[in-house]
Amino acid sequence: MVAPNTPAPKPSYVAILKSKQGELLAVQTTAPDQFIPLLEVIEPLKVSGIARGWPHFDHVAWVQPINLGGAAAQDWADLISGGLFTSLI
Repeated sequence: MVAPNTPAPKPSYVAILKSKQGELLAVQTTAPDQFIPLLEVIEPLKVSGIARGWPHFDHVAWVQPINLGGAAAQDWADLISGGLFTSLI
């Protein structure tokens, strides 16, 4: 099990995903043991899909925001983190 504040078990598989609909469905149905999704987010609107796509609240999912639109760094961070935390609550 990969839980917050604990080391990942060995071996662990980190899947780097682009947060597309098919990938989110695959993550949703994959057992979270020895698997950590790293989800790249290009659009802030995708954050709610990630929250729905990772139903394993006691496991870790990593999110990497990628600012391709060129928004100011703080504005981009606020959009992503605000959307992510609001979606997970």
